[in-house]
Amino acid sequence: MSARPDELNTSPKRVPMPDWGLVVFEARHAPGFFGEMKDPYAKFHLLIAGRALWESEGAKYSVAADTLFHIAAQVPHRQRDLTGQPVTLYAIHYRPELLRADLTRELAQTGMLPLDLHGTGDDTARRVRALVQEMLTDLAVLSIRAS
Repeated sequence: MSARPDELNTSPKRVPMPDWGLVVFEARHAPGFFGEMKDPYAKFHLLIAGRALWESEGAKYSVAADTLFHIAAQVPHRQRDLTGQPVTLYAIHYRPELLRADLTRELAQTGMLPLDLHGTGDDTARRVRALVQEMLTDLAVLSIRAS
């Protein structure tokens, strides 16, 4: 299914962080997408389509579908989609204090951490995608109830 032009983002999609400190959403990039960010929250991005080059502090990461990427809070980074391969991704943005302190420290030390789910040789990518889709649905229901 193709996205409507008004649903495509040419720069990072900004979704307000609710009081409970977690937001899950889908982002569809327009051709030419570029973003430069440093956010006060941490995030997981699960790429489901497209290819991009992500950079942080001199490190470069080539990412594609079935890459799960963690970006710690306060880490400056850039994202640029490759020509003709705009990215679609599921995003989980969260306040780091929602996690155990030891896990938060470990993730913060990595800065940016890519995980190639496709290369696992099993159905990990499909299972992770299904879990994130369930989170999207559950949070949509919570949002409707809260309004």
